[in-house]
Amino acid sequence: SRPAVASRRDTLNAFELSLRQRLVGGFDAYGKWGQSFRVATANENYNVFTGTVTLLLPQKSHDGEVGVEFRNRSTRVRAAAFASYLTNEIHLLVLNGTPTFGFGANSNLAPTQRTGFELEGSWHPLAELSLSAIYQHTRATFRSGTYDGIDLAGKEVPLVPSQLLTLNAAWRIGNGHNLAANLRFVG
Repeated sequence: SRPAVASRRDTLNAFELSLRQRLVGGFDAYGKWGQSFRVATANENYNVFTGTVTLLLPQKSHDGEVGVEFRNRSTRVRAAAFASYLTNEIHLLVLNGTPTFGFGANSNLAPTQRTGFELEGSWHPLAELSLSAIYQHTRATFRSGTYDGIDLAGKEVPLVPSQLLTLNAAWRIGNGHNLAANLRFVG
């Protein structure tokens, strides 16, 4: 059999602009805005079941975040709001009855957006012990587009969790050894 071959040229740019302002009493306020991209990997472009290549368009994103952060010797707390506007998001779509046997295929989505907030904190009650937690609430929706004749505008993007909670504990037990525990909730 012949190898699957395909090529395409794209011009892509990425940047980030940010500003941080020291406030009083260990508080900082910050904001950042940027543009990023992601190019599909070889296995995202190649369908192993059909032996075909479908070149996905590069995913492009415009992102913004504003937040406030507090730090002292043993504690760090951050609260932020964010928004991301994506074009050609690379996404695994589960397709029943296709040559992929119900596993799915990678595809570019219609324009999407993610908005939400994040709360993050870490505490070092002892020099050898650190505890941290991150909570993120995300709303992922389509900005426009259709799929199988259905208007997607305002509908949820599949397989994007609306809630993420991560709890971490790390204990430095000596001689270069650490004991760590991580717990993650996805909902």
